Amino acid sequence: MLYTIRLEQMEFRAYHGCYDLEQQVGNRFVVELAITTPLGAVADEDAVEKAVNYLTVYEKVREVMRVKCRTIECVAQNIIRAV
Repeated sequence: MLYTIRLEQMEFRAYHGCYDLEQQVGNRFVVELAITTPLGAVADEDAVEKAVNYLTVYEKVREVMRVKCRTIECVAQNIIRAV
């Protein structure tokens, strides 16, 4: 069985954009993330260490948002790879 974890309304000040001014001034970005994963051992064993750690996911997204990109698609791809 699969379950989905959603992290909503994660807000970051970041410096993404195709124009130099966007990368200098920055902007507010809101990130929404859904992770689908098997329930499996997490539920069967009540194993916290096997569950998705929300704080770790948030920290990964925050790290990615610090890296300037010209397109939002690049940002999204970097988040997917990091998570």
